[in-house]
Amino acid sequence: MPSMERLARSTLVRLILPALFLAAHLLVLGALAQERFGRPFNSAPGREPSFANPASDAVPAHWQRLIVSRWDSQHYITLALRGYEYCAPREALGPQRFADSDVVCQVSFFPGYALLGAGLRWLSGAPVDYALFAISLLASYLAMFLWTSKEMQNSLGTANTYLSLLLLNTFTTGYSFVALQTESCALFLTIAAFVALERRYFAIGAACAGAASLVRPTGVAIGLAFALALFVVSWRERARIRTWLWRGTLMLVSGWGLIGFLSFCYVRFGDALIYSHARTRYYHYTPDPLALLAPKYTWISQSIWAAPNEGVWLAAGLLFFALGHRRALSGFKTHSRVYWYAVFVLAVGIAAAGQVQIGFSGMSRYLLLALPLFFATAAALKRRPLALALWVVFSCVHYWSVNACFYIGRGEPDFWRICHCQPGA
Repeated sequence: MPSMERLARSTLVRLILPALFLAAHLLVLGALAQERFGRPFNSAPGREPSFANPASDAVPAHWQRLIVSRWDSQHYITLALRGYEYCAPREALGPQRFADSDVVCQVSFFPGYALLGAGLRWLSGAPVDYALFAISLLASYLAMFLWTSKEMQNSLGTANTYLSLLLLNTFTTGYSFVALQTESCALFLTIAAFVALERRYFAIGAACAGAASLVRPTGVAIGLAFALALFVVSWRERARIRTWLWRGTLMLVSGWGLIGFLSFCYVRFGDALIYSHARTRYYHYTPDPLALLAPKYTWISQSIWAAPNEGVWLAAGLLFFALGHRRALSGFKTHSRVYWYAVFVLAVGIAAAGQVQIGFSGMSRYLLLALPLFFATAAALKRRPLALALWVVFSCVHYWSVNACFYIGRGEPDFWRICHCQPGA
């Protein structure tokens, strides 16, 4: 084995690299927050997020004190602090009153990440935002460590494995791996399910895939992809009936998070689909997959010109996947190719169908979980160094100039002026 490849496969390199990537994200976010908003990492030390009156307050005080705590972080912090304790009782709900009518009830977000934060806070006594931050860092670190596992390197090739990891981290929303968001946990569970599948630890893989479906809506794609891959394994092996029964059970287990969440919602609120219904009421539209076939020009226009230019990144992602998917996935076993193709199609499809009517809002973050995109981009650009350099530079510039500002600036007094380059910025 050549010395460079031997070094790339060494445990020491694999342990160090994720820490370097995460440190780089934190340094960039810290520099950006200081430069544009004069914000330290923690603007309220000693004042952890909390409720003065948890039965009526909409969001906890100081939830935004960390620069990595923005946007949906408030909902995960809220869920971690009070769960569904103060939601209206089921018997009080009806056609004129919904659970999401109450500001204390966070039914339009999946609870998996918040539950982990609540558990770590209870075990360690740490402030809830630091508990969630620790979970994000740990999940991202483990995901990147598994990204360079022998299963990935043997299938993708060593060079493409490391190149795809670089492309993932330099992507415009790479900062999400250190933020109080669900991408880190979903990324780890996606990679862990794949590694378990390759090592034939099917029960562990199903458990990881099922957990992803409790973390975020697009996590459902991971459970479905794992179930499909396990079906292919069993079919190709001409499994016996007893084996089919066991693996069929595991296919159900790969959706345990979603099944459990829906069951809880039915028992607690009398509506198993309350998440979907709450999102419809909040955004004032019903997700329609058919809208992807004939999107309105206003949606497309908004996705191109409005920061952070979600439609541009979606188009670029689809283009790179089309250019490199065959070469990138050719080294994987049949069932693994099924897994990765399903992950890509379902993750992108679920997100795009849900967001098309609001200008594909959030797609540049949701693409982080369409992992074959980064495999394909690495395969397409590996032998084109100039194109590769241009893409990495463009991604990093957009990361620094647009997307990270759009994330950190949310809630700051000069957000629109600074991040949207209005006069005086």
